[in-house]
Amino acid sequence: MWYDRQTLCGIYAHVEILVRAQTLDDVIKPYLHLPTAIQTALVRVETHPTFRSITKSTLLVLKALVSRASATNGTRIIHARLDRLAEEANVSYKTVQRALRQFHEFKWASPASEGRSEWGVFEAKRYRLSPDLCALVHLPTKEKTASELEQETELSDGAIYVDLSLKKDLRKISIENRNGEPPKLPAAVEHVPGETGISPTGICKLLGIARKAGYQLEHVILVAKPYLAKIGTASPGRAFRYLQAMLTNPKKVDYAGRAAQLERGDEPDPAKAMLAIAKQCRHKKFVHATKPGLLVRFFDGVAEVSCAGQVETLAGRQLEVLYADVAKGKLTEVIE
Repeated sequence: MWYDRQTLCGIYAHVEILVRAQTLDDVIKPYLHLPTAIQTALVRVETHPTFRSITKSTLLVLKALVSRASATNGTRIIHARLDRLAEEANVSYKTVQRALRQFHEFKWASPASEGRSEWGVFEAKRYRLSPDLCALVHLPTKEKTASELEQETELSDGAIYVDLSLKKDLRKISIENRNGEPPKLPAAVEHVPGETGISPTGICKLLGIARKAGYQLEHVILVAKPYLAKIGTASPGRAFRYLQAMLTNPKKVDYAGRAAQLERGDEPDPAKAMLAIAKQCRHKKFVHATKPGLLVRFFDGVAEVSCAGQVETLAGRQLEVLYADVAKGKLTEVIE
């Protein structure tokens, strides 16, 4: 088979690309935005003989995991979602799962959480690189002191820049505030810590959430008072999360109107009103005021409706219509 000159040049160029050895620049190029320590670690992952025993796809997952490590302490916890690791490494989700299990067997990385938060909600899994792996890839490790804040590498959609120039000053002020007097609460909610056990600082957080959502915290607390009374002061965290869930409810709720009804005490209870009518009508006979021949007999939980020789039995929610007619006076009792 004969090829023209242009076709042959294209074939040779393609073969040259396939057989050309990967250079150091090719390895570092996707990670130029990362710190130098992480770039060095990625080069070691690509070139160290220890990692030749794993497959290429597993190596890609390892590089994606190492790229999220801390440049000052490689053993710090890493937040990593498996689907995003798979997307970056260009492998399947199952491949990432198998790779992480393999890293755990080799004692290179281990899970630092079960994948659920303290409230049982699924969140990004946490992993920690082992000191042995950090030594292989030349990642620095050191133990954090008590005065240092834990800074974890978190996987995100884009770059996040945080100004930490005043971090120590802010931490010092926060510690002084905790050791001093608690924050002074508004008069409308100053009784809440004693009733629920929530700290004044927690009440301040709820006030901020309520203000952002367009509510007043005292209205929400008044509506939630029966539930908060059941919780008591033994579980302040539970009470805090309940109020927070009410404030962050996506559905807009008229807590102010509800609280006004509770304060006036004029809120009718439909269930109690319906139960009272049911007790009043039990074992009695009623006729319809505007429909001659319509006869209703009430029993325990059922009613028999007869009209023009036809009889029908109603029960459950069907009785609410009859009870409503009794309340409106459309059904009148037959005195025998």
